Amino acid sequence: MITVIMIISVVLLLALSMVTVSTNHYQMVHSSSSGIKAYYLAESAIDITTYELLIMSEQAIFYFLTDLQSYKIQYILEGEEGDTILLKDYHPPILENYLEDKVVDHLSIIERRITQPFEEYHASHYYEILIEGVSLSTNHIQMMGIGSYDEARRFIKFVVQLPEVIEVGVDALGLPEIEVVPLRVVSYYQTFGE
Repeated sequence: MITVIMIISVVLLLALSMVTVSTNHYQMVHSSSSGIKAYYLAESAIDITTYELLIMSEQAIFYFLTDLQSYKIQYILEGEEGDTILLKDYHPPILENYLEDKVVDHLSIIERRITQPFEEYHASHYYEILIEGVSLSTNHIQMMGIGSYDEARRFIKFVVQLPEVIEVGVDALGLPEIEVVPLRVVSYYQTFGE
């Protein structure tokens, strides 16, 4: 009789252990799946934000280059005297002014939270972008993308460098030749929440 009770106890103990292991395994897989979806949401926020910043900076570059072209034409026309150009103060437009007007002053529309962005995600979810800092001296914008899915949250910090002008030489008239380096992501890493 004692052996039967011991056997039944061992079988119940094994069954209970298997149920516990299965339950823990299910919770781990579910938690991992939620974490992956939260990370994807944070990455999506960063991709959308980078795209929006790229569009805004391209618009600033377009206006800058248009005004620069007009300024150079006017500079050359005013300086012509016969076949020579009289040199005078050359003060072309500055790209940073256009970036401040078209990008930095409009960052408030980028900082936002979007809830339930993906229909195929059944649990409660959102992504959010926070502007953490803007440095016009280094031309950087530091941001954080947050993704949340079913109580799992992931945080990605990223820094973009705004477009900048680089002088690459001089043209035939002795005026500076420039290149505009486009917006680029200079730092991107996962971090813990605040």
